Amino acid sequence: RPADAEMIDIMRHELIYEDNDLCGLTILKELAKQKVYSDADRSFIEKRIGVLVNKGIVMPLFKEFRNVVRLPGDICEKHYVEYHTDPNACVKIHYCLNDFSGEYRETLMKDMGYGIFVSEFLLFSGERLQYYISEDSPQDSIITESGELCVDPELDEGEGTGYQQINLIITAREMNDPKTMIRLLDGFVKSDHIVKTLFNPVF
Repeated sequence: RPADAEMIDIMRHELIYEDNDLCGLTILKELAKQKVYSDADRSFIEKRIGVLVNKGIVMPLFKEFRNVVRLPGDICEKHYVEYHTDPNACVKIHYCLNDFSGEYRETLMKDMGYGIFVSEFLLFSGERLQYYISEDSPQDSIITESGELCVDPELDEGEGTGYQQINLIITAREMNDPKTMIRLLDGFVKSDHIVKTLFNPVF
């Protein structure tokens, strides 16, 4: 049920005095609808997402802010499947990569709270993942939803992370663009060398 403006104000006030994940998520969902953000909005978004991620709560919703604030971890690189049901349900996702005729693997979807279940996947350019979701009980297993994830990056998306660079290299190769592929490979190797040279493992 959508929260009205008065309820959002009450939730913002609540967060001043007490940490409340539900209030924080609700406000983030409302902020995701905006096109323009104030400094206060950006500060709120960055802080609340940081708090939630530290608790192990990662929602696909967070990716809506990838051009608004710097997101923690590898959130932008992951692809998410979100499913809503009874919080007490046993929810599994069954998935198969590329070869849809192959054997499906299965894993439990992570309960993020409030009946929101999420699974995350790391896919590279050209890869396709087909999945279906089941709710299991001692009596039976019911398939409730199915879908597909895929990655089709464009060559002008940027070359920020190693993951993005690899995707762009694959795309350039598939587009028969050797000049771009060599340029991207050169950049990737240099970046990898710089990271290994400047940063050492903590332990």
